[in-house]
Amino acid sequence: MRIRGRNRIIISLFFKFLVIVVIIFFYIKLFIPQNTYNVNARTETIRIEVANDSYQKIPLPSATYTDGFFSEEINEHTGSFKPHPRTIMTISRYSKEKLRISVEKGKTEKNENEAGMKEDNIQLGTGIFFNEKDEIDSKITTGNFIDFLIPMDSFSKRIIIPFRGKVELGINPFASVPQAGSNILTGGEVQIISNDFFRKSYYVGETYSLNPGDQIRLEKEPDSLADSYGIVMADKDSSTLTVNYKSLAAQARIFTPGPVDNQQGYKLKESIFSRFSNDNFFIGVAWFAGIIILFAELLELKNEADIFITNNILKRRSKKKKKSKS
Repeated sequence: MRIRGRNRIIISLFFKFLVIVVIIFFYIKLFIPQNTYNVNARTETIRIEVANDSYQKIPLPSATYTDGFFSEEINEHTGSFKPHPRTIMTISRYSKEKLRISVEKGKTEKNENEAGMKEDNIQLGTGIFFNEKDEIDSKITTGNFIDFLIPMDSFSKRIIIPFRGKVELGINPFASVPQAGSNILTGGEVQIISNDFFRKSYYVGETYSLNPGDQIRLEKEPDSLADSYGIVMADKDSSTLTVNYKSLAAQARIFTPGPVDNQQGYKLKESIFSRFSNDNFFIGVAWFAGIIILFAELLELKNEADIFITNNILKRRSKKKKKSKS
């Protein structure tokens, strides 16, 4: 079927418009990614570098702890503990009966003084103890490392620890000598939460599975972790931790078990089909395109019908003229 006059103009304009939309789409969505990654996993350990503006407190209903890398003195505390910013907090499921949380002093942050010179921001210890009334317990000081053991029977059902910071989830079994009960990620999933073309609503773009032994990294740039926030939950009836956290990151990578010498991991990406099928703007464009094409086809059918009717009328008139002459 040939495309005539007005129909050809309509279809030409539509396809030009569609090309412009696709170019804008690829530029905004692919070259300026703004994805939120949501991780929901089961693991035996999680490592967090505490953020500068962290609000987290570790509940300590009836905990024992040792202060120092080689300390053998066991202390007791009831209340809570707030890690200092930039400390490294490692939460491990020690057993069904106990939860282990260690906090280690991290890298020293450089601050700019009045003279414009960089100097160390010296922060003593690993954190601050709070008593049962949620008041600072200034009598207790900490060193560069503190190790807590929390009995699970001190909670009615579970313990929940909120956090904000850079997360390392999973340990590659090939990176160290495997041991019985090695702390690994045991399973879960990562969801890519994307916003639409106008950045006013969100949708779940893709979901990736996490398998035993995997590692997941949410990065603001290659080899630099992005800040995340979420919770760690230890249930009395489970021997693993449940973690749920999210981050606005430039990319996410999953590392599967294997030699670490030449392993770059694989990036998690949202497919083009997912973007077009979930983004309301492009769903609207698809409907608009369908309506224009349908309208153009109807116009073409009308033109063909008009031509057919006109030709029949002309033929009849021609036959009548021939009969009248004869």
